[in-house]
Amino acid sequence: MEVLLLWFESIHSAILINQILAVNIDMTVLILQLSSLSNKLSPIKDTLLHLEEKTSDALRLLSEDAIKSISTPISSSDGALDSFTYTPETTQTGEGVCTLIDDVEILQSRTTSLLSKLNGDEVLVHTIMEAPER
Repeated sequence: MEVLLLWFESIHSAILINQILAVNIDMTVLILQLSSLSNKLSPIKDTLLHLEEKTSDALRLLSEDAIKSISTPISSSDGALDSFTYTPETTQTGEGVCTLIDDVEILQSRTTSLLSKLNGDEVLVHTIMEAPER
């Protein structure tokens, strides 16, 4: 237990923020997966599966950046060590995950609303959700 407390005292703030970010992303995906009765409909199921895959990629990239930054700190022009940076790929993947989270929330809201208004008729809701928008 004491070793853990010593580690918390010496952890770089960027690494701590990175860990918090990873946990928040993963928890958001879990909450979205568990939060709606409409998750069994294929449009939402497919979007959640895609979100899960992109989240896995984003968490892997966050981890790789953290490991790389810890093992090879970068010296800045003023001589200070900048011990943490994100690659453009990590940033882009993270933004993609945030966009997908938004898409899932919108789909779940629409589907839940339709299920409520159409007395739980999943077949009709599925047909409406699969229809192309005009």
